[in-house]
Amino acid sequence: MGFNGSEYCGLTGLQYDSKQKTYFGIMQGGYPVFVQLVPRRDTFLFRLVAKLPADQTREQLAENLEQWRMEHAGVGTLKYQDRSLSAAVSCAGSDTARAAASVTAELVALAADLGLIPCCMSCGAAEGFSQYLLDGTGITVCGECKTHLESNMQADQQKHEAQKPNVSGLILGAVTGAVIVFLLTFFVLKLGNLSILTAYAGLAAGFLLMKKLGKKIIRPAVILCAVLCMIAGAGASVLHLSGELARSNRENYQQASEIKAAAQDIVLMLDGMTDEQREAAKDVFDDSFYTEAKQNLETASLIMDNQTTGACLRAFPQFLKHEMFRSELLGKLAGYLLCILISLVIGTVITAPNMLRADSGEHRLLPLKSA
Repeated sequence: MGFNGSEYCGLTGLQYDSKQKTYFGIMQGGYPVFVQLVPRRDTFLFRLVAKLPADQTREQLAENLEQWRMEHAGVGTLKYQDRSLSAAVSCAGSDTARAAASVTAELVALAADLGLIPCCMSCGAAEGFSQYLLDGTGITVCGECKTHLESNMQADQQKHEAQKPNVSGLILGAVTGAVIVFLLTFFVLKLGNLSILTAYAGLAAGFLLMKKLGKKIIRPAVILCAVLCMIAGAGASVLHLSGELARSNRENYQQASEIKAAAQDIVLMLDGMTDEQREAAKDVFDDSFYTEAKQNLETASLIMDNQTTGACLRAFPQFLKHEMFRSELLGKLAGYLLCILISLVIGTVITAPNMLRADSGEHRLLPLKSA
């Protein structure tokens, strides 16, 4: 989304906190508003904090909101919960800042039409509140509620710090995630090229299982899961390549058999010669003739002796060292491992910090500041 933030601020009167990537401010009617962009989805998230008037019921409000949403294209969700009116709005296309500003103003006007009253999100006080982000979500709290909230945050963190994880559950979750990565990688490779999401799917499953079975995720468990997933992905890649080698070896068995027989005859003949005869043979054949015959014999034997996936897996180091196979195998293996590594790194960076923070009980209450 090509979004002009300065234009949006000028049209709405909101300010922008570049560090928290949040537009915020008090709009017409005294409504505290928070707006956050989701660029890759061409969407912005709108949040307005206000309480219901005494004569309004939640059922009536829900009906009015749904009717309004149906009349406004691009508004994907619109709901009121816990003293906040929130919406997800599609803002694709040209002139997105102006379009976003228009929808923002309409949502604020909707709150006014419904009689919603700006307030502290905690106690409902209609004045004396300020805007903050609590774990990335916009809230309003008054001074007294802020003190109480900070006290609860500290108590929650102490409670989580005292909680001990189930080590066996963490290990089981990590191992299960690795098994999923192994299976996904192997079967996806059989169908085509690896997807960047293949390893991430197994990693995410591992994290969720560690959370469920281990009760609490800790940093060493995250590292263990990522390492096991990388090993599993590498193992599946090697197994897949071993299967490809076996299939190719079976197709080339007859040709390898003929080459081996011819090479054996040449080697036996040359090995049976005296030194004088070998020197005389050099005048007829190139110096490398004997070496090439030995190499052909080795290559043909490697192909004929490894006709199954299991045999190729056991002999995989030999194939990697062999001049005929090394370049192609290393190229494919490096590509697979790079894709798996990127997938795991991205997945860990995206998923782990929030899960670790949640299980540590750490909360962040941040004031919003314009640049």
